[in-house]
Amino acid sequence: MSHPVVHSDSDSEDQLSDTGAVHGENEDISTIKDPKRLREIIRQMQLEKNTRESTSRSHLTDVTNLSDLQKRKRKKKKKDVGTTRKRPRVSREPRSPAPSSDAQLDSDEHCSDSDSSDDDAHADGDDDRTKIKRAGHLFVMNWGLWVKGNTHIFEEAFDPAYDEKQRFETTANKIQGQLRDIEKVLPDGYRGEKTKLGKAWVARAFMSGASLQRGNTSTRLRKVAGASIFDCSPADLLLSDVRREKFREQIGWYVKEGTSGAYSCLDVPILHDGWNGEYDIATCFLNRTLMRLYVAIIRGPSAATAMLQQLRVGGGSDVVVTIQSGDNMERIHGIDHTEPGAIAGSAVLAIWALSADTCLRSRDDHTNIDYDALFDQYLEILLVGLRNKVRSILNVFREWDRIVFPNSEFSLGSGNVQNNASDGGNQKALEAMRAEGEADRDEEG
Repeated sequence: MSHPVVHSDSDSEDQLSDTGAVHGENEDISTIKDPKRLREIIRQMQLEKNTRESTSRSHLTDVTNLSDLQKRKRKKKKKDVGTTRKRPRVSREPRSPAPSSDAQLDSDEHCSDSDSSDDDAHADGDDDRTKIKRAGHLFVMNWGLWVKGNTHIFEEAFDPAYDEKQRFETTANKIQGQLRDIEKVLPDGYRGEKTKLGKAWVARAFMSGASLQRGNTSTRLRKVAGASIFDCSPADLLLSDVRREKFREQIGWYVKEGTSGAYSCLDVPILHDGWNGEYDIATCFLNRTLMRLYVAIIRGPSAATAMLQQLRVGGGSDVVVTIQSGDNMERIHGIDHTEPGAIAGSAVLAIWALSADTCLRSRDDHTNIDYDALFDQYLEILLVGLRNKVRSILNVFREWDRIVFPNSEFSLGSGNVQNNASDGGNQKALEAMRAEGEADRDEEG
């Protein structure tokens, strides 16, 4: 078996001592299967922790300082009276907590547990700031999990000499490619206008929407819909060390003789519809888990649950049951077919959700997987396949649209498109595509 791209794992340094956190005296949290009971225990544990911290701080706070603080708060409150508009609170990317002697619980307190985003991404007002934030949400779902250079990308000029076929060859080209992806999701009045795109408030609003979408997604995958997406117990996803032991091989972990182990980018069972021990161009990106994950994001957790139930009892039928809702991301953004970034993003998110990493970052400190680079590798495979009309890649898009968007009249898998990509990198996948293309031509001859 070959492993074209690997990532080192810091399991030995980050191993946690307890594999099953115990709440109270007799209740083992790793054996609990009721999601509501798990959330109740987590909230109680967090409340107890906050209470202890608050009590500790109160003993160290000088009474005079506390009084001054209260006066300043009252003064600020009076000053805020009469304000007609408040800027929306911007959630920050969660920081990865340091390993402790206790089993590690993931925390995404800024994320929404509901079927729709808990922010103003779909507020009633249609002002420009709201539209830009919505664009940030859509970008994360369909085009890219992270923005290269963060807000600085909005200061970049569109290079007229940029060649889409060389998108993945240099960092500068990757930025140019993302600039064009960002432009696709922006409101009409902001497309092709560098003067508007370069405004600071546009960058802040877009990045705020992107950050909120990642936060909502991480909570949904681990704490709300994970059991339906991955067909497992909710407790399996709750603790970092439990995920490491239970799912490590599913996300590409392997050990070569004389090494401590690493993660492969392509020899990954969770990506394949049927695992034969190594990367297979015909089955990669077709694992139904990836589709349930995307459905949970755009339609809500209940849609993923319905999809899993139908797969179990429907005699092999896997066409998605459309959930009638006026308030999900699919309807809000008019999503009606599968984009390459949606497949690449779902693949990366599945790996992250089953990993020991705690926070959804481009690279975390447990597995040391570079998720942003992994996204680029998967996106390149998909774009090359579309541009060259590789049979297996076209089939990936047809299958996703058949299952996720059964009523859609459009699919990139029709083969009637010319898409962008590079012929460099990801040699194993690209060689497989070239070999398949040659075989098809021999059959036609």
